[in-house]
Formats: sequence, structure tokens, C-alpha cells
Amino acid sequence: MASPGSLRAAWLVAYDIADARRLRRVHRICLRFGNALQESVFLCQLSTEELGRMQAAMARVMNPVHDTVRYQPICASDLRRSLHLGLQPSPAAQASAWLV
Repeated sequence: MASPGSLRAAWLVAYDIADARRLRRVHRICLRFGNALQESVFLCQLSTEELGRMQAAMARVMNPVHDTVRYQPICASDLRRSLHLGLQPSPAAQASAWLV
């Protein structure tokens, strides 16, 4: 049986970073943990432990006076109902490979 810290949940992570250098660093952190939906919006499947590591990495890079990072949990039902137009696959299609 999986430990509680290893269960994964979907998170929408969005950021607005004022400095170009910090922006590149935050973007690289997000790429380690999830898939880009937009330039500053990522869909991440994270365990509690991974979420903590991501938040700690972000806190080391961002400036809370000038930057924002938002972590929004998304349930499986919301992922299935998501819609999109354009080139990238929908979040539900991306997430389906991660859901166990």
C-alpha cells in the first residue's frame, strides 16, 4: 500500500515573476515537476513530498515582494471536464498518463 506522502494530486501552478533571471529559474523548476499548459501555467502531478520540494525550490528563487506563485489543487473530475483550443493536448489527456 502506498504511503500518504506518495499519493499524487493534480496541481495547477501559475506564476508572475518580475525579474527575467528569476523568471527563467522558476520556469526551470516548474519543468522539473510538471508540464507547461501556457508560458507561466503548469499542470503538475505531485505527492505531498514533491509539492513541498517544489515550494521550497520556488521560495529560494522568487522575491515575495515582487513575484507571485499560485498552487491550485485540481480534482480528477475537473481535469476530465477541462477544455482547450490550440496546439497542446488538454490537461486531462496529459494527466491521464500520470494517474494511477
